Amino acid sequence: MNVYPENEYDIIHETSVDFVSRPVAREVHIVQNDKGLPIIKVNLFSNGRRYTIPQDITVKIRFGMHNKVEVYQDILGSNQERNAIYFSIAEAMTVYDGRFIAVVELIFSANKKGSSSPIGIIIDKDPMSII
Repeated sequence: MNVYPENEYDIIHETSVDFVSRPVAREVHIVQNDKGLPIIKVNLFSNGRRYTIPQDITVKIRFGMHNKVEVYQDILGSNQERNAIYFSIAEAMTVYDGRFIAVVELIFSANKKGSSSPIGIIIDKDPMSII
């Protein structure tokens, strides 16, 4: 997994997940039709302690839509310490406004996967769509 280099042009929304406990994390607000520029930084925890991603693991994001379709995508990378990941908002994630859930998925092998606590993502209605 590569290290994601934060830059001055990124619009970063920060939240956290836990792979064991289910604390209520900070929700992320995105505007409908945003894509690519909003980056979500997710701090990783396991039972309240920082979680470091093992070397030979794949990390993906699963984002559920209202129409039972999901967006399943690779992350952009992690921080240097491998205890936070970054993902971008894909265009498909912002088609509909409303409340959505995403999870961080760890894939150890074909038979071993684990998902995080939910990330609440609120897609605010595009102001131009109501004019």
